[in-house]
This record gives sequence, C-alpha cells and structure tokens, in this order.
Amino acid sequence: MQVYGRRGSVLITLLLLMLAFSGWSSQPPGVQIVRDTYGVPHIYAATDEAALYGFGYAQAEDHLLDMLQNYLAAEGRMAEFFGRAYLNSDIKARAVLSYSDEELLTTADHETVRLVSAFAQGINRYIREHSEELPGWARGFEVTAAQVLRFAHYAMISRSLNAAFKELRQGPATSGSALAGSLLPVEASNQWVIGASRTAEGAPIFLMDPHLPWSGMNRWYEAHLAGETLNVYGATFYGSPFITMGHNGKVAWSMTHNAPDLADVFVEELHPNAPTRYRTESGWAAMTVRQEVFRVKGRGAVTQEIYYTRNGWVVSLEPERNRALVAALEGLDLLSTPTQLLAMNRAESITEFREALKMHQLLLWNVMAADAQGNLFYLYNARLHRRSEAWGRAEWRPGWNPEARWSSEVIPFEELPQIENPAGDWMQNNNVMPWFVTDGLEMNPEDFPSYLVKREAELNDRGKRASEVLSQAQDWRMTDALALTIDTLVMAAAEHLPQLFAAYETAPPERQEPLAAAIELLKAWNRRADVDQPGMTLFYFWWHRPARERERDPLAALEAAVGEMERLYGSIDVPWGQIHRIRRGSFDLPIAGEQSPPTLWMASGTMDKRGIIYTDHGSSFTILVRLAPRVEAYSLLPYGNSEDPSSPHYADQVPLKSRGELKRTWFYEDEVSAHAESVDRLSH
Repeated sequence: MQVYGRRGSVLITLLLLMLAFSGWSSQPPGVQIVRDTYGVPHIYAATDEAALYGFGYAQAEDHLLDMLQNYLAAEGRMAEFFGRAYLNSDIKARAVLSYSDEELLTTADHETVRLVSAFAQGINRYIREHSEELPGWARGFEVTAAQVLRFAHYAMISRSLNAAFKELRQGPATSGSALAGSLLPVEASNQWVIGASRTAEGAPIFLMDPHLPWSGMNRWYEAHLAGETLNVYGATFYGSPFITMGHNGKVAWSMTHNAPDLADVFVEELHPNAPTRYRTESGWAAMTVRQEVFRVKGRGAVTQEIYYTRNGWVVSLEPERNRALVAALEGLDLLSTPTQLLAMNRAESITEFREALKMHQLLLWNVMAADAQGNLFYLYNARLHRRSEAWGRAEWRPGWNPEARWSSEVIPFEELPQIENPAGDWMQNNNVMPWFVTDGLEMNPEDFPSYLVKREAELNDRGKRASEVLSQAQDWRMTDALALTIDTLVMAAAEHLPQLFAAYETAPPERQEPLAAAIELLKAWNRRADVDQPGMTLFYFWWHRPARERERDPLAALEAAVGEMERLYGSIDVPWGQIHRIRRGSFDLPIAGEQSPPTLWMASGTMDKRGIIYTDHGSSFTILVRLAPRVEAYSLLPYGNSEDPSSPHYADQVPLKSRGELKRTWFYEDEVSAHAESVDRLSH
C-alpha cells in the first residue's frame, strides 16, 4: 500500500519508516534522509520547506565543493578563490547577469524564495557541521537564496552564450574577444514515450536520457523529495533545488536540446573620435558603462569596464576598426525558471503540466511528458524575441539598422510547435525537429520562423532508429523498453557499408588482396557498437577519415584506417571495448555505444596517443519509467551519486554502465525501507 501521497500523509510514512529501521527515534523527526543501496537520498518531511532543507543537506554531503564552485561561477567570483585563470569567465558572468541580489529576490516568487532559502540553509548546516573536513576556501561559506537562484539563471544563459560563441567563430576573426571560448560542448539527448495502447499493461513507458559531460557544471544528482505537496523522483544539476527531469508517480517528463537561435551578434559602427559612441538611425548614442571590481587570488583587485549598447553586451570594442561586436542574448529576463520547475514537479496530469509550461520561463528544449492516464504531450519550447528573417542565423546584424534589431515582443507559448495525444501513440525526440516527433503529423516547417526551428534539418540517425522501433511496438514490456534504451545499432553502417563493399567487389585483385581481411571483418560485424565487436573498431577508424575521402575513394579510406590501426595496435582484430573505455575510481572497463558514428546508447571521448578512448560524455542520467498504478522505474548515472572519492557511491554505477544495465529505482515506502543503506534525521 502506498502510504505517503501528494497531499499530506507524509507523517504516517515517517512513522512506518521508523518502525522499519531499528535505532530510529520514537519521536517524529523534522526531516528524514534515507539513502538506498546506491546512495540515492529519499528525503521525507512534513512540509515542502523541510524537504528542501533536507535536500540541500543531502546534496552538500555528496557534492558540496562542486555546488559552491557553481555558485561562484554564476557570481563571477571564481578568480577570487582560484586565481587569474578564471577572470575571463568571471567577466562573462558579471556582464550578462548584471542584476543585484535584491533585484533578483524581489522579482522571484515568494514561495520559491522561501523554499530556496530552506535549501540554502540545509547546505549551510552541512558546512557548519563539517567545517574541519573542508578545504580552507570553503570553510565558513554561507550560501544564500540569491546565489542558488543566480546559478539557476546562469545554467540557462550559458546556452545563449554558447550560441554567441559559435556565431562569433563563424564570422571574421576578432582579436581580444571576451568570448574566445565555450561554456558547454554540443548537447545531445534521447527521449521517447510509448503510449498505453502499445504496452502489455496499458501504461505509458517513458525514457529520459540526456547526453551531457560527465564533469563540469552540468552533472546530474539523483534524488527523491517527499514533502507536503512534493513527491518527486529524478535528477537535477549540482546546486539546483528542484528536480529538472523525472516523475512524480502521476507525470513523467524530460527535455532534449532543440535548435532555437538563442543569440545574435550585432556590429556597431563607432564614432571615429569617440569610441564609446555608436551609430543609430537617429544619430550617435553613448554606450552604457559599468565598472566591476574583481578580486583575484594572488593579484589583488582588478577593475573592468563593461560596455553595453541598446542591442546588448559589447563583447569586443575595436576602435581601430571603428566597430564593436555586441552579443544579444535570449533569456536575460528569465528569472522565474525555478518557479516553473516547481510547478512542473507538482503537476498531476498533462493538463496541469501544460499550465506549468505556459509560464514560459524555460529558455529552450524539446519538452516531452506523459501522465498515468495515458496522455502524451510534446512542446518545442523556446522563449525568443521576434526578429527579421532577412538575416540568417549566423549572419552578423548591423546594429544601426532598425530592421535588424530584435522586437520587444516574444513569440507566445501558443505559437510554439506542440503535439498532444498523437494517433500513433508514440513520440520521440532525439534532438530532431518537431515534424519528426511521430508519424502522421501535418506540420509545415514554413509555418514557423527560421530562427525558431531549423527548417532544413533532417532526421538524425538516433531519431531514425527510435522511430523505426517505436512505430512497430506492440504489447511492449519494460524488457522491450530497456533494450531500446541501451540500443547500440550503428545506423550509419547500413547506409555506408554497401558502398564500401561494392567498391571492393569492382576493384582489381591487387587492390583487393591487402584489404581482404578487413572486408571480411566488416562483413562479420553485427553493425552494433558492442564491446566484443572488432568490426565496430575498424568501422570507427574508417568513419573518422575525412568525409570527402570516404566518398571519393572508400577503399583508400579503408587502407588508411587499416594502416592507422596496425600502427596503434599491431592488428585490425581489436574489440571495441578494448579501446572504448570508462574509467573512474578503481574501475577501468569496456563500454559500448558511441557518438560518432551515433548510437542511441551514447558514450564518447577523445582518443589518446595510445589509441584509447576514455569516455567522458554521453548518456548522463538515464531513467526509464512505467506510469502504471504502481510506478516501476530504472535509472543510471555513468559515475555515481557522490563526488567524494572515499564514498562507496563515487563509482559504484560504473560497472552497470559498462554492462549496459540500469538499476531499479525505489519510489514507495516499502521499497525504500527494504533497500535502505542509512537513515539520517535532521531537525528543522
């Protein structure tokens, strides 16, 4: 029987949990943190505020130093603690997040501030209790609600900054640019849902599988929060107070990266005698200037002037060329994203979930959701200002031309591509355009602005594979869903190997003979990126030859691939798992999947000089949920739920990742009590 629910029976649950564990107090505690066998915290409290307090404490136990660094990065204070190497990133953060703490807290929803404050208090309690164990820079640190909220905004704005970096790189070279770098790698993800009519038990099955780095700012923390109105399981970024993607027993949801144009570069013409004045259609205007003081460890204070035109932040001031380059970024006013996430966490139906999305406080993402009643919903989400399409996505816009400037009007929620309860009863979005989400759509790409969607985008290989399987699914069980989740089929092989084999068959004998063993190895390959497949290794080396070379002379590309493998390994008979590895803690294990060529089960990295690929990017939090009356779910982090190398949960999920297995998650009190590793009680 499910004892704790969505509306106030948490105290009963706590009493039952106390009976289930010897040594618990007979008095109802304020907050209980029950960790399961993989270190996932299940946080029970009588109020949402207390649950957030416990969540802050639990996160700090596992990720404190990374959380604090995320907060410092968002404040532009990393150089203060870690030296001059971080000064440029600090300047970026201060330039784009230029509001004060007071302005941020005044703008935010009152309940959100209260809950986030409780979260910060939980972090601070952990710092106080463990001060002697911390490095000097972290001792005495006091996290504030404003810091948590600012990081939530910074995590969003980093996507817009990335878009600006890309556009600057595509244009003429610039000297001294503050944007000479990138905050994030390319993001890719999988998500799909198979509807109730296609499953054996008449319950939707939902996959969430974001592909992100396994280090840095965008790492996932898995948790379960149960308060007065919250009962939600999923993951969020280190330092974030609300679940970003997951399920609450009634609704499951996730997000994948989509393709709105989040930034434009404007070229401003500078006055020849006054380089901080720029041309407008009505004459010369003065730039706005702010002075920011940055404390730099070992260097003292550094004062930096930050300039703005009406179009945005002046990234590069170039008086010798009579120009300035300005980054116009979407999302600068999105200060209520945590409030929307809270509403999404609480939604008990697709109707309520859509109402949360209508707050329009998410910058981007394909958002997909399903509810326990079998309803499915998809939104191509973006919050963009209207603008002229006379300039392409990568074209720099003339700042003095009023036609090139952004409108003050934002594309409303109702005009975004949306799909509800498609006839085929399945959906997928593996970073594809909305018209590829499912079968039978009558969606015209020309109906949407080109800066909102990429009209020319094709269906990628991951989308093809998921659509192929889902469109044929009948009487699916979790075993079928798990098989698709960890699917390693290389779609590119089916397209390209026949051309290679045809070239071989028509080649003269003297060219065939040196490649005979390689061709036989590729013909024997199962066309999957499995750890025991040497054909995958050879195909990988062939695939990574220049595309023009492969197309012009596929056999020459194969000769080069064979030569490179023999140089590195002395053989072409090299199983994929011998060179494609996952390493963390004491583990160094083979791992399936790949990003290029792409497979659904994704893990990727950079090859070292020895020819070994240590993966550090790919499927970063995988969770598969069946929304039956009693939810069943499986999840996996590629690393572990703790960043403490001494923790048993630092690398305990690495062997699962290596084997392509997901662990069972626990949502109900009898499951949690049966798989509890530890219990902590906090007063609040």
